[in-house]
Amino acid sequence: MLALAVPVAAGLAWMAWADAPRNYLIGNAAAGLVAIVFAVLLPLPRGERGTALLAAAAVAVLGVTAVAGIESQGMHRWLALGPLRLHAGALVLPTITVLAATMPPRRGALLLTAAGLATALQPDPAMAAAVLAAAAALFARRLRGDLRLLAALGVLAAALAIALARDVPLEPVAFVEQVARVGLYGPPLPVLAQIAIGLVLTLLALAPALLEATHRHAARGLSAFWLVTVAIATLWPYPSPLTGFGAGPIVGLGLALAALRSRAGG
Repeated sequence: MLALAVPVAAGLAWMAWADAPRNYLIGNAAAGLVAIVFAVLLPLPRGERGTALLAAAAVAVLGVTAVAGIESQGMHRWLALGPLRLHAGALVLPTITVLAATMPPRRGALLLTAAGLATALQPDPAMAAAVLAAAAALFARRLRGDLRLLAALGVLAAALAIALARDVPLEPVAFVEQVARVGLYGPPLPVLAQIAIGLVLTLLALAPALLEATHRHAARGLSAFWLVTVAIATLWPYPSPLTGFGAGPIVGLGLALAALRSRAGG
């Protein structure tokens, strides 16, 4: 929960300091509350059939987005939910990672492969890279002698290459991308504040690794997913998860935490 609440609070603080539009603050605060409610109360299926249906629905969200999502320069990475514009990958991929970790390895690898191919269709190189990292973290210990798992990683690497080839760099949006470098868009952010934002993003990436043993396998995949996402958002103009404006990553982490809770039985 710290990995959810602390970065969101830090993002709200710097947006308020930098005079971000009020609706940005309201949107992230509301998304944070929804994510906490989901993490604590949302019932998600635990049985094999229910998990399979949930996984299929999550991949379908990515597929529908790739075909009919909001378009920008030929890319379809976003879903429209009323007035909200949600980043589809950040919304469902953390939960897909948790579900894959709790399935038999080959079935989990198949789920992540389907998700990775959907990100290539959007295309979304950052999410494709995060899925590849999650799969590597989840299945690294089982790769020796398992050609199907190796093939799955190969397909995910190919999906990343396709996404990179089709990607069109978008203009950075103030308060969305590279929040630690807000001086690009407005008043320079104090060095200590930049360090603080870096620390809370690191917390987001590494906090899952501190979970109890019942969550540990899923935590490896979730940490790898967020670590790559945070690194890309820091180095390139890509939306900064939780600290930048955008409800998708916030609600997506809440859903992933709900999946972790349900997998552990409470």
